[in-house]
Amino acid sequence: MSTPKFKTGDLIKFPPELRGDPDDDYGLILDVVQIEYDGAVEWHYKIHWAVDGTLTLDAIQYIDDNVQLISES
Repeated sequence: MSTPKFKTGDLIKFPPELRGDPDDDYGLILDVVQIEYDGAVEWHYKIHWAVDGTLTLDAIQYIDDNVQLISES
């Protein structure tokens, strides 16, 4: 189990070279939560994306590997 790289209040963004975000959006980490499923515990980020206005719950491994920190809380 990995520990979260980002914390509540951090502003994140996909780097331009990754092209993982066509909206060139910024995300605000609203919460870092543990989800237990069949006895396994995983960390997830609850993120509000500024441009498209969506709220997502993303596994930390994906976010930690693919976004960059813009500003710490």
